[in-house]
Amino acid sequence: MQWLPLDFAAEILGYRPAHIRSQIKLGKLTRGEHFRRAASGGIELNVEAYATWVDSERARRKLEKDRRRTELRTAKPVKAPSPTPTKKQSRLIPLSIWAELMFGEHHPHRNTLASWVRNGKIVPMPVKVGRRFFCSPDARYFDPVVERINHMIGGG
Repeated sequence: MQWLPLDFAAEILGYRPAHIRSQIKLGKLTRGEHFRRAASGGIELNVEAYATWVDSERARRKLEKDRRRTELRTAKPVKAPSPTPTKKQSRLIPLSIWAELMFGEHHPHRNTLASWVRNGKIVPMPVKVGRRFFCSPDARYFDPVVERINHMIGGG
């Protein structure tokens, strides 16, 4: 066994001392076998044991990589789910597109649309995703005050 100070051993092996320290902290190396505390308070590395461990780790990774490649080659293709929505599930569209579809070229300003969303005047309620609102294509404008007045005067 050849125990050397960590900095010197790392230089010989061609690694950074910080890399080996991180392996120690992660518990990949065994105290007493791969490293030990020196009397001076520093860390000493068993160069032979560490080199053997590095070789076995490389071999293990290579076997794992080969196994994954074999699994990918022999795996049966999985049919991807259909990207089109089902009857129960309708696609959501941006609120601005809904306004264009609903009102044509004279659609309300985006601030008006935001006000309608805040006041619950679009039914079903639009959903906020990120910074934008999305609603169902069959959503409609609903003003409870206008509905009550229409109901009182006997309108539709």
